[in-house]
Amino acid sequence: ALELLRVSPAQPLRACLLPAQAYPPLAQELLNAAFLSCWSQLTPDGCGLLAAAVEAALERESMPPAVLQKMLNLADFMELHLQPLPIPVRKLGSLAERCQAYAKAAHYREMSFTHAAFRHAASLISINNQLQLPEAAAGVLAFSRDLGVEPRVSWYEKLGRWSDALAAYDRMSQSAEGGAAGGSIAVRLGSMRCLHALGEWRRLCQLASEAWLDPALDASGGESTLTPAPGSLHPS
Repeated sequence: ALELLRVSPAQPLRACLLPAQAYPPLAQELLNAAFLSCWSQLTPDGCGLLAAAVEAALERESMPPAVLQKMLNLADFMELHLQPLPIPVRKLGSLAERCQAYAKAAHYREMSFTHAAFRHAASLISINNQLQLPEAAAGVLAFSRDLGVEPRVSWYEKLGRWSDALAAYDRMSQSAEGGAAGGSIAVRLGSMRCLHALGEWRRLCQLASEAWLDPALDASGGESTLTPAPGSLHPS
């Protein structure tokens, strides 16, 4: 903690070095802030090396639980300030259990579970579609929502929920940068797939005409960009 205060780029923290030397609890109180101030000045390679050193220290079986708890508090502090340490959350959860910090362990286990759910949801939906189990695929979507995982618009398409997918594309188009009426080309293509599946031919023709006139579609790549992939206009 004292060394971090010594090299901190933040002048107020450096000014606390002498008082912290005289009163050690102050150094411990300023540890997280001093670490963050130094971390923010490191290069990506430097951050990687420092994170590896912290991770190696955390894995030492001889580390006293009190010290391990302080290191976990540091990880929490960095996460709170939107600069999380690049240490796997599963490992942080195991370390929290080791020092009986059960609230932290639950937090990291929940994070790990949610990340895994998001990572595998799309695959599970696709697999259940291939098995012709639409109810099971819809169950994956519902379970993901319960976990707080925001569904991707492609999931709705795989489930054949074209109205939900179209509504999502409409929201994306309205929030497109610059307020463009049609949004990005990818959003337009998605909207056209939904409109085709829903049989809304008039709106589909209007959107297709606007897309063809978009200057973003150059002569060399526009036609292939607007050509849907085989089977993409129909639910799986």
